[in-house]
Amino acid sequence: MKKIKYLILPLITIIVMLILNLFLMVYNVSGDSMNPTLLNGKLGIAVRNGVTDIKRFDIVVVKIDDKYIVKRVIGLPNDTVKYVNQQLIVNGERINEWYTEGKTEDMNITLGTDEYFCLGDNREHSKDSRVYGAFTNKQIKSVLTSMRGK
Repeated sequence: MKKIKYLILPLITIIVMLILNLFLMVYNVSGDSMNPTLLNGKLGIAVRNGVTDIKRFDIVVVKIDDKYIVKRVIGLPNDTVKYVNQQLIVNGERINEWYTEGKTEDMNITLGTDEYFCLGDNREHSKDSRVYGAFTNKQIKSVLTSMRGK
């Protein structure tokens, strides 16, 4: 009976860890690309979900190859995203970016039906959609709900 008692706690621990791993993911902000919103080394827990309700300015965890990065959603599917003289223009409408640091080079991109344009908040120190291209819904693994945009 005592042997069974000693087996139950480790078994329950393993089962709980497996269940948590299915629904939660630990993310680590690596680098300064999300300053000042998220600082280098910040750890957090994000809910793994079939991400379907992605909004502009949400902060998301994106999987690229074998690593995860944390970025902010700027453009949604079928959007036209422009930067002209440090001004964000989405579908012809000027948008205030209250969260950014650094300069954003002028650009113009039109997204496809399953593409999201994601940038780091610290533009001069971020590898994001400007480097990797637009991300698909399948690459976006989680929305950081506690950090949702306006």
